[in-house]
Amino acid sequence: MHPTASGIFKDSYLVEFLDLPREHSENDLHRGLDAESYWMPSAEVYPGKNEARPSICSKGGSTMKIAIDPGHGMGNRRAGVFDPGATRSVGTETFAEADIVLRYGHTLRQLLEDGGIDVFMTRTSSADPAPVGRRARRAAEAGCTHYVSLHLNSSESLQANGVEVLFRNELKDKPLADRLQGRLLQITGFSDHGNDQRTDLAVLRFTPGPAVLIELGFISNDGDRSFLIQGANRDAICQGIFVVLTSGG
Repeated sequence: MHPTASGIFKDSYLVEFLDLPREHSENDLHRGLDAESYWMPSAEVYPGKNEARPSICSKGGSTMKIAIDPGHGMGNRRAGVFDPGATRSVGTETFAEADIVLRYGHTLRQLLEDGGIDVFMTRTSSADPAPVGRRARRAAEAGCTHYVSLHLNSSESLQANGVEVLFRNELKDKPLADRLQGRLLQITGFSDHGNDQRTDLAVLRFTPGPAVLIELGFISNDGDRSFLIQGANRDAICQGIFVVLTSGG
C-alpha cells in the first residue's frame, strides 16, 4: 500500500482496483514478477459453465438498471481467497470493509427494487466469487445503465475522515459523483474529502453509463465508523443514494 501525499490511502487495497492486465499483491508487483506469475480471473472461478453467476438481476420493469458493487469479498484479488478490504479492530471486535459495504449494498438494493428499479449485484454474500477485473464488464453484460461501487476509506492517521466519490470520466461520471457527494455530506455531516478523477480503477471501467465509487467514510476513524455501522444511518445514506439515482436530486 502506498499513501498519497496527504498520508491517506485511497483504498486499503488500492492495487486491486488498478487497471492492470493481471491482479496480484502489491508486494509482488514491486518484486517485479514476470507476467506469467500473475493470476488472472478465469472461467474456473465459477463452479459451472452454465450455472447462474452469483448476482441478482431483479425485474422491476424499468428502463434504468443499477449495478451495485459492494467492494472486496470472495475471489476479489485471488480465486478462493476472501478479501476483507480495510479492517479496524476495537477491543475484541474487528470491523471489515467488505462486511459493512455488503450491508449497504443490500439496503440500497431493497430500496431500488421497491421503487421498481432493476438491480444487478456483483456479489450478494461473502461466498460469492467476484473478481475485481470482471465486475464492470459483468454489469455491462447484464444491461446495467449505472454502476455504483461501495467502499470505505482507510488511513494511517486516525484523524482522517470524510466522504469521497471517485469517478473516471468528466462528462459521463462526474455529474453523478457531484450530486452524490453533496447529498451524502448533507446526510452524514462528515467532512468533504472531495471528488477525485481516477482513470486507474478497474471497477470504473463501465462504459454504458455513469459509474462512481463511493468512499462512504473512514473505517479507521472512530467517528465515521461508529456512524456508518448504525442501521438508521445506513438506511438514511442508502435512501439518499436512491434519491440521487432515481431523481437526479
